[in-house]
Amino acid sequence: ACNLQGCLNKNKFDPDKCQHLMRNLYTCCDRMYSQDPNAESSACPIRSAVTRWLDRHPDAA
Repeated sequence: ACNLQGCLNKNKFDPDKCQHLMRNLYTCCDRMYSQDPNAESSACPIRSAVTRWLDRHPDAA
């Protein structure tokens, strides 16, 4: 989350320039929710937002 914030600050809050870090964060959050559906973290959006983001941003690899 800190790396993502630094990237966004550096790139005038253009999320397109920080996609790799956003993917890392959302993937980590998805793993957390998969392990514990009731988990909470101040770094992670709610589970439905994580799922929606991952669905809308398929991995380019």
